Amino acid sequence: MTLETAPRNAGVAERGNPVDRGRREPFAPFRLILSSGKGCDVLNPQTTVLMKFEIFIVFPDGERWSLVPLLHIASIETLANGRGHRTSRRKR
Repeated sequence: MTLETAPRNAGVAERGNPVDRGRREPFAPFRLILSSGKGCDVLNPQTTVLMKFEIFIVFPDGERWSLVPLLHIASIETLANGRGHRTSRRKR
């Protein structure tokens, strides 16, 4: 079950729900802040699987992964989308 196909109330509180974050169109990257203070970045909804009591995250390098209990998610932060703020050039 991916974030797109997970039931809306799959064991996570509605406010700050990672399922809702994964379903947004367009997708906005976010960071899960855990009770330990560690953060897990979710940069692509295809690299995350929500389960009944845990969320499985594959890191961008494809070599590492993390299995995070939903009870340990303390907060969710939005991340920049990677597009820097462009200033307009003046015409001469």
